[in-house]
Amino acid sequence: MKSFKKTVNRKKVILVLLIALGLLVPLKIGYDYYSSDYHSDLTAKVYNDTVNENINIVFYKKGCPYCEAGMSKIKSEAKDSDVTTFYVDVDSADGQALISRFDVVKAPTIVTVRDGAITLDYYAYDDKNGDITVNEKYIEEVFAD
Repeated sequence: MKSFKKTVNRKKVILVLLIALGLLVPLKIGYDYYSSDYHSDLTAKVYNDTVNENINIVFYKKGCPYCEAGMSKIKSEAKDSDVTTFYVDVDSADGQALISRFDVVKAPTIVTVRDGAITLDYYAYDDKNGDITVNEKYIEEVFAD
């Protein structure tokens, strides 16, 4: 029961932070495409009940080869991380609101919020030879905080 309570409280904390960032609409942030056992609904009520916390927001697009290349590393790191992570489909209505809010240019992006500071970077990109490369160092860093 203690573990469940901790999880619920962490989600509340995250939601308040997102509201403080100006996201005043209920958000549906899911990870259905990559993992059928993970789904998170972010609602305005839960959002209002939270306080500042460090979070990661992983943007993805279904069928994106960059997103697919980086997702296994992200899932692996997120699984063992204490940092709460949300997954956002950029093609959804809520995803469009979030990419606008955080100035996300391309789908394979992770936005990090740490003590109110927002940063973002690509988790996969083309290397100098034009091959898709997973930014493993960056992924490890954002999940280690």
